[in-house]
Amino acid sequence: MTLANDHIEVSRWWIRRAEEELERGNLAQASGQAWKAVSHRLTALEERRYWGYNGHRNHNDTIVRLRNEVKRPKELTKRFASADALHGNYHNGMYPEGLVRSGIKSVRELLDLLDEIERLDSGN
Repeated sequence: MTLANDHIEVSRWWIRRAEEELERGNLAQASGQAWKAVSHRLTALEERRYWGYNGHRNHNDTIVRLRNEVKRPKELTKRFASADALHGNYHNGMYPEGLVRSGIKSVRELLDLLDEIERLDSGN
């Protein structure tokens, strides 16, 4: 298993934890764990493309680069913005449950979109 594959597995683990924390009512934890899922998934993609990784800003740059490749660039940007907002909510804990719930749904959709991008990369 490659390091990229490890990041994908960790990403899947974090999104499941986020959903569990959401159901427990731990909104800040759910928000932070959803962000971790996105961060690990993007790190996997960055590694496979040899784009390097040096923190949150790199993920922003990755989304900008990917926008030029996808058929639905606005969807990609919108989903990432939701994930980024959840990251902020982890630190300030101000979002109500409905906003966190819709943010986590958006993160799931972003993870699916990133999987789709990598399937196209591999020709499958």
